[in-house]
Amino acid sequence: MYGTFYKTMVLPSCMTGFRFYIWLLLISLLTVFGLSDLKAQSKVFQKPDLKDLKKDTLNRKFSLHAEDNQIIDAREDPATQYLNGNVKVYHSRTFMFCDTAIIRGSILRMRHRVVMLQNDTIRIFADSMVYNADSLVAWLYGDIILENGQKKLYTSKLRYNVSTKVAEYNQNALLEQDSSRLVSKKGVYFVHQKKAVFKENVKVDGSDFVLYSDSIGFETETQITHFLAPTRIKRDTVDIYAEDGWFDLDDKKGDFIKNAQYRSGNARALADTIHYDGKKDLVILSSDGGISTYISESDTAFAKKITYDRKNEFYTLKGDAYYKSTKNQVEGPYVEFDKKTEKFKTRGRSTVSDPPMVITADTLDYDKSVKIGVADGGVIWRDTSAKTTIYSDHVRYRGDDNFLLAYNEPGHRPYFTSEVDTTLMHMKADTFKSIRTLIPLDSLTTDTVDYFVGFHDVRVFKDDLQMICDSIVYNLKDSVFTLFDEPVVWSDTTQITGDTMHFYMKNKTMDKLSIRENGTIVHSEDLLYYDQIRGKYIDAGFEKGKMKNMKVDGDATVVYYLKDEQKRYIGVNQSRSSYITFRLDNNEITDILFYIDVKSKVYPMTTNHESLKIKGFKWSGDKRPSGIDDL
Repeated sequence: MYGTFYKTMVLPSCMTGFRFYIWLLLISLLTVFGLSDLKAQSKVFQKPDLKDLKKDTLNRKFSLHAEDNQIIDAREDPATQYLNGNVKVYHSRTFMFCDTAIIRGSILRMRHRVVMLQNDTIRIFADSMVYNADSLVAWLYGDIILENGQKKLYTSKLRYNVSTKVAEYNQNALLEQDSSRLVSKKGVYFVHQKKAVFKENVKVDGSDFVLYSDSIGFETETQITHFLAPTRIKRDTVDIYAEDGWFDLDDKKGDFIKNAQYRSGNARALADTIHYDGKKDLVILSSDGGISTYISESDTAFAKKITYDRKNEFYTLKGDAYYKSTKNQVEGPYVEFDKKTEKFKTRGRSTVSDPPMVITADTLDYDKSVKIGVADGGVIWRDTSAKTTIYSDHVRYRGDDNFLLAYNEPGHRPYFTSEVDTTLMHMKADTFKSIRTLIPLDSLTTDTVDYFVGFHDVRVFKDDLQMICDSIVYNLKDSVFTLFDEPVVWSDTTQITGDTMHFYMKNKTMDKLSIRENGTIVHSEDLLYYDQIRGKYIDAGFEKGKMKNMKVDGDATVVYYLKDEQKRYIGVNQSRSSYITFRLDNNEITDILFYIDVKSKVYPMTTNHESLKIKGFKWSGDKRPSGIDDL
């Protein structure tokens, strides 16, 4: 620009016009013939002493380390220095390089291949720069690159403070770091603090995600973004929105706070805070003041805190938890559900619905894949199809062989209910159990039969039927109740006993009664006189829940009190035969038929009634349950 025949020229203020060119020619000639060594006139080419550097810094003076050519115009105060070729300037612990530069007072202007170096880690490249030594602020223009380690910021206009190491831009910029690219219209980059604020049309492209926002804070060392405005992140099928929070671009995790929303395919989630861990494919929804929500085509979950491991399809719900899938439903204070295995685990009072089975308990583990359940604490076990319920302290269930065991702590008894004849039958025993057995039909085939068993001190109450026995078995295939070990059954004013009894049900209604060995039926309306029937076998048929006929076989005996039209006793009939049949209407005997070896006699009411009582007569009304509390 200024030629190559001079190194430094100082122009007095009096040199103007023609005199200036004469002076320039003279200086050039002196340089050619070696008559002048201008290096001795200035310290700018000498290696500065550290003390001088500190002094220059404090005095805001520029220290010139090198240049090919220099012209000093002293016509004005302060003088103007023109530097050309390999310019190197030092100021405020900052080195600046370029092809050409102009210094006037505290202002440094640099052009072409501008470079600024600080602390061996900060490098700024630009086409041109204006630097103020008083404010320590540089304005850079053109194709700008700010490098800090592996981080690179690209923009076209940049304001940089060399003292605070703060860079600002307002005409779009791109920050590259590792595999992330960040674009924004405006921004402030705190280089020394390794932080930045990006504003307006912010977009971050990661290796497998995109972030959109109007304003974010960014920690360049940890790659953590802080949301300063509504922010959205998209990754694969995941789309997350929030108005506050943070996200780690490297670890792909963060907290989304305030109006947080999550989407993944058809799944939707809402919460006060959504924690997302992309590497673990983990979503955690938290709501202190309300309920978090996760809804998809196949799942619905509500809780104060929902943790969903997407990779393993595992849910953990805490606080007012509710979960429903296409097949199951569970609610309680704490719920775990493995969707792959359909295994539930609850803590606290919870309910699991696996139709037709519904289970409520204080703690519950239920694995549907292997059909094993363990329920403890106030267990309520319902079969909605069979309309049966078990109340127990503990229940153990194994579905493959339909095994169920219900038992209580000492001093308490499990409780069973079932709908019979449109009303509930209530039953208590020391233990309830369900089992499945194989019954051989012939030498080659078998049949599967499920049984429900109550054993030890079984007591039953129904509005129109009460029972006691040592054990009871219900055959689910044939709908038959079998009572063992001195069973006693009461219905209205009738008592039935025998060694073994079978009650056949049809459509949840009593259909037949069969008594085997020592069957007796005793009826009394006033507990003074007793109609009595005894036989080895007794079979009765029912219609709409009421006995319509009965057959007594094997040494059949009947003691029957006769009444007149005013229902007054007028005598007693005692009859014996091989077998007897009865017909009843509204629980009243209308016909009695005796067969084979009939012996019958009528006694007056003055007879000894005790002598007429059948063998083994015993009225056990004091043992009869009068309500649920007697069970």
